[in-house]
Amino acid sequence: MLASKNINKIVYEQSRCFSTSSKKLSIMDYFKFYKKKDSDIVPTKKTEQVIDEIENNKVDYKKKKITILGKKNPELYDKQVIFKNLNGFTVNRWIPKETYYKLKLSNKNPENTYIDVIDSIIPELYNKFYLRKPTESPISLESFESTKLNDLYQRFIFIKQVQIKFGIEISDLKLTQLNNLLKLKNHLVRELNPSKIELNEKLPNAIYLNPEEFIGTNISIGDHVFEKQKSKHFKKLIKKANKLESVAIEEFQKVKNA
Repeated sequence: MLASKNINKIVYEQSRCFSTSSKKLSIMDYFKFYKKKDSDIVPTKKTEQVIDEIENNKVDYKKKKITILGKKNPELYDKQVIFKNLNGFTVNRWIPKETYYKLKLSNKNPENTYIDVIDSIIPELYNKFYLRKPTESPISLESFESTKLNDLYQRFIFIKQVQIKFGIEISDLKLTQLNNLLKLKNHLVRELNPSKIELNEKLPNAIYLNPEEFIGTNISIGDHVFEKQKSKHFKKLIKKANKLESVAIEEFQKVKNA
């Protein structure tokens, strides 16, 4: 009898009691405007139902937006879409698109490079916009490194003309670093290099590939062409083909009647 009491006592001590606790409300729950709404539960379809809809063409793909990886956003690249979204808004650029540098580059000697054009423009701008005394002698290419731009006011005027004539923007931080003509020349050579890939500030995480690095491989890199551009080019080819066909028919009729 004593043994059975001890067993019941051990079992009772090892058993776990069931208990409940009341839900604690937040102070915001007492206000009507803060009542939490149950989120709408989106019903999910069974896999068999989805497969059946696809096999029986019950899915309207026109209403589905398909994301194409690698396709460029027309809002950032298509000029017609950009012009429509601007809705007449214009920005007056103080740096022109057609620049003095481009003009000299197009008229340069075939033996010269873009660096030679830069070397010819820098002294011209310096002698016109930086020289403070008429008695100072014009600079030459050999004196680029020794020619300091210590006067900040004159440097600002000079660099502004450099931006206008070359068609590039130079930040304020870079302006403070360009304290002689050699540094200015090296900066222009890097920025105006024809093989340089232009970075888009709107796409900071974009990956830029240089097509020249893939020459001789089975990889080709090309620009994305929009459907409207393809259609326009295709119409031009059709028009050209019809014109050539009509000319060929006329020449055949002339030979036949001769």
